This record gives sequence, structure tokens and C-alpha cells, in this order.
Amino acid sequence: MYESWNGVSGFQWLALGGLGLLALRGRRALTALVALGLAWFLIQFQLMAYLRYLTPPLVLLLPALAIAASERARPLGAVLAVLAVAGNLAMQANANWVLRDFGVADILRAKGETEQLVARVAPELPLIERARARTARPRILLADPERPFAAACGGCAFVRNWYDHELKARLAGDEPDALRRALQPLGFSHVILHRGSASASAFEPALEALGAVPIAHLNGAELWELPPAPPTATDLFEQRDLARQHFHRPRPPSSTGNP
Repeated sequence: MYESWNGVSGFQWLALGGLGLLALRGRRALTALVALGLAWFLIQFQLMAYLRYLTPPLVLLLPALAIAASERARPLGAVLAVLAVAGNLAMQANANWVLRDFGVADILRAKGETEQLVARVAPELPLIERARARTARPRILLADPERPFAAACGGCAFVRNWYDHELKARLAGDEPDALRRALQPLGFSHVILHRGSASASAFEPALEALGAVPIAHLNGAELWELPPAPPTATDLFEQRDLARQHFHRPRPPSSTGNP
């Protein structure tokens, strides 16, 4: 998993899963609920095998499984419920990298002063703010496909992993000259690399050939600034702003000459 680890789905499904068979033999309403939940789960799994998208159909199964446990296996159901809760609490830290990697205690100890914490776990964020302070409309490429943390940029940053199949294909490979030719028409103002990553060794020569220079570094992350893009460069932000393309209509000029 990219966003969690073993045990995050919860042990209630193991504890109550066998009781689903009892629920199917029970009242008609329970049978329909279990059948609907299982059908939804299987269809959703075929479309998107992500746990967070599979949770709604699983939640639909809980009432039927709980009723089956209370009606058909009351003593065993209570024991299984206690074990499931204990297992869920024991594996809670696996639910999120924040809990697993450095813990809530670090956040509480920071007492609102989170600069050092952010610099340690997400050095891209301060570097993005640095790029914004230097350029009115930055276009930032996060070159490391293992760290596609572009959400905080509000559309001004782009990634080269499976979140962006177009850029992933255009900027694939590790040949510096090919990367230089691919980067040049894209109009990026800044690139963020990570020292020691596989992408950095290929991107550094390509950026140097384009006249880029490193202007800031933080905890292994490095911000490179490129020369102004040529007029023929592609503006990916404008190109992909479908809302502006389809819904924005420029105001007609005023007959009085006033804006």
C-alpha cells in the first residue's frame, strides 16, 4: 500500500466474516443487505482497488453481520468483537504515515511551531514557498516520482509519476540529453530534486544544460531555478485548466469605455 500498512482495514472483517454465512440463512432483509454489500464490494474492487473506496460497501455489511452475531452466536460474537477492537487499537498506527513514521507526540511537542517538523517530513513545502516568493506564477516540477507532494501548490506544481501519465511518459528514462529536450518546451520555472534519488542523477545534467541553478536546499531536497521560458513554451497550467476553457467568458468591452 502507498498510504497505509498491514492491518489498517480492521480485524472486524475477520472476526465477523464467517457470520456472514449465518446472516445469509437468516431473515430476508439480512440476506438482501449482505448480498447487496458483497455485490457492491466486488464491483467497486474491479473498478478501483483502493481500500478507502471499498469501505462504504464493507460498512453496509456491518449491521447484518452484527445482527447475525447477536442472534446466532452471541457468546462467540462478544469474544470476537473484543478481539477485533483490541487488534484495531494495536494496529492503529498503521493507518497513516503520520502516525507510523513520527507519531502524534511529535506534533504535540511542537506546540504549533511546526517548521522543523515540516522540514523533516515534507521539505518540498518550504521550497515551494521559496519558489512562489521569487516568481509570480511558478510552474514547479517535483522530479522524484516517489515524492509527488503537489497538492499544497494549488495547481502550480506537477509530478512525473502515475498521478500524471502524460508527464510520466514524456519525462521517462534517465538519459540527460533526452530529459533536456523533453523539459525545454514545458516551461517549468523550478524543479525540485532529492539528493541521492535515481531521478536526481539524470535531471542534474539536464537542468545544467538548460541553464538552471540550485537556489535552495533543505533536508535532501533541492530547488533549481530555470531561466525564463521561451514564448513558445507550453503553459501546462493554462493548457489543463478545463474550467477556464469551458466556462470562463471574457467580459465584452463597455460602451462607455469604463472597465
